[in-house]
Amino acid sequence: RLLGGDIRIEGRGRFTGPNRDVALKAQGTATADGLRNAREAEWLARLARKASGSTPYAATFSVRDGASELSLTSSLQGLALQLPAPLVKTAEEQMPLRIEKKVLARETRQGATVATQDQLSFELGRIGAVQYVRDISGAEARVLRGSIGVGLTAGETASLPDKGVFANVNVAKLDIAAWDALLGTAASSSTQSEAPGAGEDAAQAYLPTRIAVRAQQLGIAG
Repeated sequence: RLLGGDIRIEGRGRFTGPNRDVALKAQGTATADGLRNAREAEWLARLARKASGSTPYAATFSVRDGASELSLTSSLQGLALQLPAPLVKTAEEQMPLRIEKKVLARETRQGATVATQDQLSFELGRIGAVQYVRDISGAEARVLRGSIGVGLTAGETASLPDKGVFANVNVAKLDIAAWDALLGTAASSSTQSEAPGAGEDAAQAYLPTRIAVRAQQLGIAG
């Protein structure tokens, strides 16, 4: 059992010797209640307060050179979301989700191969896509650059900048207060167990440093 539902896991691992690795595949069902109890991802648990129902998912997970890679896909059908537009959906609707974490660069240090850079990417149906390139050579992952594209039309992109995080947003309605509350909750929950200062900086690094916004309706201060 995981995230409120049954899960089936199969795979292999090598746990001794210099070339240790793990490769797993999983299929399962996640429920809104299970996500709310996901203490290992407090930000996800808080977002799940606005969800109901359940949805199936498939995932792969691997570890090599001490660095993990993962891929998760789900149609989100069966899970209702009451998040700020355009992230609201009924349980019957499909909103294909894909989350991927992959290593981009490795280097050899003292005879051992070490992963130094990875990429996090999120794709959510017609809604948009997010990606971050991170430095993982230290004790904590550090965002180098990122892009957030929401509601873009064909031919439009949110390309990765040289540094910082660029957001390109095109929506029918943008409620600043609702998004501020959502992002503030996610950021604060991810840092509440960290030492003051360092954790906050790490969470802030995922937020946009430059934003282009188009909206038919814009809600500010009520």
